[in-house]
This record gives sequence, structure tokens and C-alpha cells, in this order.
Amino acid sequence: MHNVSLSPESVFYLIDASGFLFRSFFALPSLTTSQDRPIGALLGLCNMVLKLWEEQNFTHWALVLDSKEPTFRHDLMPSYKSHRKRPPEALLEQFSFLPELCESFSIPYIVQSGFEADDLMVSYGKWGANFAQKVCLVSCDKDLMQAVTSKIVMYDPVKNIWIHEEEVKKRWGVSPKQIPDIQALSGDSCDHIPGIPGIGLKTATLWVQEAHSLEAVLQGKIKTLSSHKRKLIQEFQDQARLCYRMACLRDDAPILHSDFSYFRRRIPNSDSLERFIDHMELRQLKRRLTGLGWLKIKDPITVFVKLWQPPDLCSQSLTYISWPKDNTGKILGALLATHSENLLTFVPFSDFKTKEWQTFWQSASNLKIFWDTLFILRKLNQEIPPLLEDLKILEYLIRGCHSSDTALKTIAQSGLEVFAIDIKWDTRILEEQQSMCEIQEAFFGIQAYKMFKERIKNLEIHTLYTTLDLPLIQCLRKMELHGISINISVLSELSQKLFNKMDELEKKIYKIFNKPVNLASPKKLAEVLFQDLGWPVSKKGKSGQYSTDSSVLEEYALQGYSVAQDILDWRHCAKLKQSYTDTLPNQLNPDTGKIHSSFSMSTTSTGRLASFHPNLQHIPVSSEFPIRSAFLSSPGYVFLSLDYSQIELRLLAHMGNIPSLIEAFQKEQDIHRATAQTLFDTHEVTSEHRKYAKTVNFGILYGMSAFGLARQLNISSQEAQNYIQRYFDLYPGVKDYMKQIEEQVKKEGSVYTLWGRKCTVLDIHNASSIARQGAIRQAINAPLQGTCADFMKKAMLACENLLGNKGHLLLQLHDELLLEVKEEYAESISQQIKSLMEKIEQLKVPLKVHSSCGKTWK
Repeated sequence: MHNVSLSPESVFYLIDASGFLFRSFFALPSLTTSQDRPIGALLGLCNMVLKLWEEQNFTHWALVLDSKEPTFRHDLMPSYKSHRKRPPEALLEQFSFLPELCESFSIPYIVQSGFEADDLMVSYGKWGANFAQKVCLVSCDKDLMQAVTSKIVMYDPVKNIWIHEEEVKKRWGVSPKQIPDIQALSGDSCDHIPGIPGIGLKTATLWVQEAHSLEAVLQGKIKTLSSHKRKLIQEFQDQARLCYRMACLRDDAPILHSDFSYFRRRIPNSDSLERFIDHMELRQLKRRLTGLGWLKIKDPITVFVKLWQPPDLCSQSLTYISWPKDNTGKILGALLATHSENLLTFVPFSDFKTKEWQTFWQSASNLKIFWDTLFILRKLNQEIPPLLEDLKILEYLIRGCHSSDTALKTIAQSGLEVFAIDIKWDTRILEEQQSMCEIQEAFFGIQAYKMFKERIKNLEIHTLYTTLDLPLIQCLRKMELHGISINISVLSELSQKLFNKMDELEKKIYKIFNKPVNLASPKKLAEVLFQDLGWPVSKKGKSGQYSTDSSVLEEYALQGYSVAQDILDWRHCAKLKQSYTDTLPNQLNPDTGKIHSSFSMSTTSTGRLASFHPNLQHIPVSSEFPIRSAFLSSPGYVFLSLDYSQIELRLLAHMGNIPSLIEAFQKEQDIHRATAQTLFDTHEVTSEHRKYAKTVNFGILYGMSAFGLARQLNISSQEAQNYIQRYFDLYPGVKDYMKQIEEQVKKEGSVYTLWGRKCTVLDIHNASSIARQGAIRQAINAPLQGTCADFMKKAMLACENLLGNKGHLLLQLHDELLLEVKEEYAESISQQIKSLMEKIEQLKVPLKVHSSCGKTWK
């Protein structure tokens, strides 16, 4: 060992890099490079390390890494950590970059074969205490508390908590050195250390407090001990001693870097750091690193913004257009970027009606690139240009049905290097028309577009983009402009009917409550239910208040609390009234007298379309309150509705290659009836049987648990589990398909539709088991729902070509198309569209489409 004297100013930080990388992976959203390399956990670790550099006063430091090889604990106990699943590939790949990250940041790192990071932190911490005034173990791992001494402390940066000896005693009830004694008795489920069966943490703590050590406990030094526990100690004493060795962190690992100056805090070499940042596309860190002085400050690029001159625009083959706005969101003009890297062109809003602008806009020789074309067309009330590309849709496809809020955010995350811009404005451009954000978007937009086009060039999503999503912009814009008529009188009658129903329910509810209550207030409702009426508490919300959400009230209704169903019915009526009958009349366009919904292709996680302002996709089919009947076809036209029959079940049969399902659909069997025959072991299937079977068919498709199915069918969990088991016995391939999808999404983080659309499942590695289970259910359904969405988009484009001036597309509702067609063509168009929808793709099972027409939408 080198003779390095103790420095009163030296502070040595040992950072649990493996632990923080693991934590970042499960806590933060997934992030990948332009080459689909995962980097989200590395970015999280970098941010944490930089935060330590900026906020903590230390002189020496090191990142400590786990070794890939088995450790001495695996030799002692082969079952050690055996219950843990192999980490996801995306996490393992990021672990492999830790040494390169440390070298690029000039941070010393410690990794030694046969030792875990915890052992190395304790060993190097004990050694470092000879040279440093203080040693700090930076970690969230409770096991490290046993290493805390007067000179060695712990720091949890996630909770921002310092842990000294007194804090350890407060938490554990014993000194740091006695923690392994407790763990040897109670075990540690996280690491699969068994301890003594039947001995919990509380009992173990009391014993160690009394006897002071494991060995004393095993030697019978506990005064009051039941014969049963005495027998357990006697029987499992050898196992307890082994668990003690497992729980003790080693402090004798070889010190491979014995020169303490090796760990001195240093500023990294800016060139090697920048190469690593660029290679890993961690460019979000650049501004922070430049601020620390770790990267060289580059000279800003000078960009000239000139006022437009019409002849210049039409001569360009490629133009990215951003739209400066004022504080209210009103568009002030257009900023145009072309191949001329350092030159942007500004067009004032007042010039949009000029002949020159319209000539440019309608030019088929100039490719125009937008971020969210439909949004821009709505704002400008312009016709769609003949040649365009949409950066938002490109990003949505590449990121697996997820999109950023803004173009600038997309560009920053795209892998492009975004650097400072020095802007030189044309003196004729008014100050209020100058917008920095849109300058950056326009300047980098063309580069991002080219990068995205290159990324999808050889992928299946290139075909989806060029043949489905991009052409659909024009189709959706026509739907938005055409709109749909409503009968205000019908809505007014329904609103009154809903009001009467709510009034009736209120009187019924108030009678049970013995007083009027604001039923729209969850807090007031909870006070009555759980305090006044004394209902047993089911669960609490995030704020700590008693929960009265739908799932809670449904559970109480099943238990016989009739007022719970009354409250649910009241809420349903209130939602219909507030969302539709009272709101839709106010959303009529005064110029057209119609409702004009807006549509989005980049909102859902499966490629489905979304409708908003107003949302017409979620209007329920109801016999009691038929809101759809208020929608009217235009004079001389009728509504034509075409919807796929059981399409997701048919897709399940095809994509899962499930022989029994394929055979049932090929024979055109009633699939719900066939399922009911097996579930109830009868050929005499009643309507109730079929209803149950339908719930099971679609419930399993959406990953419904036995508990969820039991609640929906009002049966016991055991009955529901029996139904699910019989279903899997009838269609064994379904379980295999679900298992296959689960394995795929855990490995890749994404699933795919039949035509190759990527659906990224964000929570598949979430730290919360509830979130992970939800992600698995989402993954199982996403390929089916997404494939249906792809089919519907292709059908919509085919309808556009077929209709001509005979009708219009109005809405797309998941597996249904709603059209308005001239009465004389209704029957022939219905047959043609039905045929093209059924032939949209050649599957192992036939696709079936139901059609209906009428003057109102029902």
C-alpha cells in the first residue's frame, strides 16, 4: 500500500453504479438512439452522477459495478438470488457500456470478479477511511447500512437522506454491525436468504436487542422463548449461521488501485467525452456538460431570416415550415427552411391570401414538410398541399405509436446535434413576429426529416407511412370539413330525460343518506359512505382520501350495497348529459350548422385514430338514452354503417395460429355460442349463457383476471377461474399466444401488428408490479387492436376512391365506418364497401362485415 497521509479535506464517494442503473431502467421512460440502442438508464445514471458533482463537496470518487461472474455467496448457497428473473436485454446492453461511460467521464470505476458492488464499496470504504476524512457510500441499498461507522456514512440521493450511525440505530433498533444478525434470523426475501422459518423481522430484532448477537441467540440466551421457537432455533441453527455469512458484506476484497490519488476528482477530456456523448446520442446532456466546462463551447451558427420574395419559394424542391405564434396561439406567419442551411424565409400571415403564396402552397414540385399537418390545416383553413410529409407521423411510427408534444422536443431527441444559433433578422420583420423556438424548429427540421426517412427506409413502417398514414391525412381532413348534422330537439329531449332520471336517483340516494349530498364531489360522497354510513373501507386514493371510483362502487354493488349501483347510474347519466346532450348543441359550427370533430393519427398507443373536440368515438349505444339517434343524415342522403364482426377474435385466431378458433370461424360457427357450450357443458345454450361466454371471450382477449371476470359477471372468483381454465382447455393456443407475446414484450419492449406497425409498451419494466401487469395486458391486445386499425385505414382510403361524389366518410369508430351516401346508391355502395373490407387481407379465417343504413345513426 502506498503511504498516503490522511488529508483533513479529503472526502471519498463510492457510488453504487449498478444499483442506480437498474433503478433508472425501471423508474424512467424507455429511450433509444436512432439505431434503437437503449440509453434511458444510462441517461438517468449520468444525470444522478452530474447532480452529485454539482451539489456535493468531495475530493475523490469511484463508480462501483457488479461483476458478471458468480460470487462467493453462490458457492455458499446455490439458491442465492435464484428467484430473480434474468434482467431485460435492454438493461443488460446498457450495463455493458458502464466501463466506457466511466472512462469517458474520467471517473474511476471498481469491478472485481467474484465480488458484488456492495462488498467492493465496503472494502474500498474501509481502505479509503485510512486516507480520507470521510467516506460516503452513495446508494439506496439498505444492506450497506451495516458498514456505517463514525467515518463511513451513507447517502441516498433519491430520497436526499444522509444515514449516520444514529439513523441506523433508529431504523433497525440495533447497531450497524448487528444488522447481519437480524437478517440471519429473519432472512431476506430480496436475495432469497431463508433465515429461520417462522421468524419475522420484529422477532429477530427483539432477540438481537436482548442477546446482542446471532450466536448468543442460538446458544439459548433469550429468557422467554416458547418451546416451538426453541425447537425452530435448534433445528435451523446451521442454516442461520450460513445466512449470517451470506448477509455479512465483505470488507477484505483485494484493493487493486492502492494509490489513493487514482480516485481524485478530475475534469474529463472534452474530446473523448464528446465522442462518447455523440456515439450514445446522449445529447440532452450537452448543455449541462458545457455549463460545467467539460465540453468546449462552440461558436454559434449565424442564421439569416429574410422577408419572403415569391419567386424564391417556388424554385425550392424541399421546404420545412414552422409557424410562429403569439401568446394566444394565433399564427403570425410561416418560417421556411430549405437546402440553404443558414437562410430562413419569413412569410407574414397577411400574405397567406396572396396569389404568390397560393401558387407556392399548391405547387406540386415543392415538397412541404410539416409537424402535425392536420393541426396546421385547421389553423390556416387551407387546402391540403399536393406534395407533403409529416414529421410527427414519422416520429410516431419510429417510436412505436408514441409521439412528442412538440417538434422541437422531437428534434432534440432525434440524435441530431442541436447547437446555438445567432439570428440576424431582416429589419422589415416586426419584433412581435420574431420567435426563437420556431427558428430552431425550422433550422433543424429538414435535418430531422432526412434522418427519420433514412431510418425507416428499409423497414416495414416505410410502407405503412407511404401507403396508409400519409395518404390518410387528406381523407381525415375531408371528414373534418364535411362534418355531421345533429337534431337539437332530440338532444334537448334526451337532456330533460337524463335530468329527470338523475333527479329520481338523487331522491332515492338522499333517502338512504338522510340528507342531500353533492354527488359530483368524491370527497363529500366518501364522508357519507365511510363515516356516516360506516361502510368498510376498500381503498384510498393517492391523496389519502377514501376512494369512491367506479371499481370501488362496483365492488360494493356486488356485495349488496344497492345505493352503490344508484350512484354509478347517476354518474353515467351525468356524464351523458354533460359530455353530449348539453354540450353538442354548443359545438355546432354557425357557418355550416354541423358538428366538426377533429382527428389525430398520433395519439393512441396502437395506431388507432382518435376523435376530439368533440370526441364522437365514445358515444355509447344505448336504448334508454339513444344519443346517436340525434345525428342526422343530409337531405337526400342516408347513413351507412359498416363494422367488422368479432375482428379481434378473428385476428387472434390468425395471428396466434389457433387451430380450434380457426376451425370455428371457417365453419362460420357462432363463436360465443361455441364457447358457451364448453363453459357450461351443455348444447342447450341460453341467451344468458351466450352473454357470459361473450364476456369471457373478450375479457381474456384484454387480459382480464379471474377477479375482474368475477366482478363483471357477478360470480365468485373460483367460478371465474373455472371459466377461464375451461376456455384455455377449449382454445389451448390462446394461452400459448399470450405467453409468446409476454416473452416478446419483456425482451424487446415492443410488439407488432400484422403489417409491421411497432407498438412500444412503456411500462413493461416499471418498478410497480401493477403497472407491469397492465403493460402485459396492453401488449397482448395491441397487435390485434393495431392490426384492426391498419385494416380500417386501408378501408377508409379504398372508400374514398370508391365514393366519388356519391357520398362521404364521416367517422371511424374502432371497427366501424360511418358514411353518408346518396339514397339511390346506398345498397350498391354498401355491397361494394362490405366486399372490399372483407377482402382487405387474406387471413386463415374469413372476415365478416355487418352493414346497416338509415336516416339517423343508431
